[in-house]
Amino acid sequence: MEMTFKERFIVLGAVGFGLGSIFGILLTAILVTLTISDGTLYLCVPEFVVFVGGSPLTAFVIQAVMSGLLGATGMGGSAVYGIEEWSLLRATLTHASAVFFMYILTGFLLRWFSLENPEDLIITTVIYVAIYIGIWLKNYLSYKSQIEEINRNLAVWKQTALSR
Repeated sequence: MEMTFKERFIVLGAVGFGLGSIFGILLTAILVTLTISDGTLYLCVPEFVVFVGGSPLTAFVIQAVMSGLLGATGMGGSAVYGIEEWSLLRATLTHASAVFFMYILTGFLLRWFSLENPEDLIITTVIYVAIYIGIWLKNYLSYKSQIEEINRNLAVWKQTALSR
């Protein structure tokens, strides 16, 4: 039985939430700790901890939730690729825009970048676009290969059926 768009969105979104939380925490911890490089393990950007009132636990929980929502947007939003009435271009632009909007919102809230450093926003946008294109291209080529394999198998099956 095939899932509806809503069911697919919910299932993918739930998986994305968990993965987004994990990746958001790990990447932030690695990048901030390496950037500050004073021997301390930072689980959040220090400016964000200050922003939420100085509580590292509160900052950590908010970061986990926001990173989870970003992951849910990315994976759940991929359900648009299953809308048969939509072109690949429309689905891609819709998905990329939704994820980019959530990424920018999350990044500003969690202090991954700020308006005081516009070059950070430019750099992070370029990185986002490069990663998005890379993932999109990998998926496209994988699906294309699967379709070609199915078509080859159908051709063999058709030849076998006709020769009987």
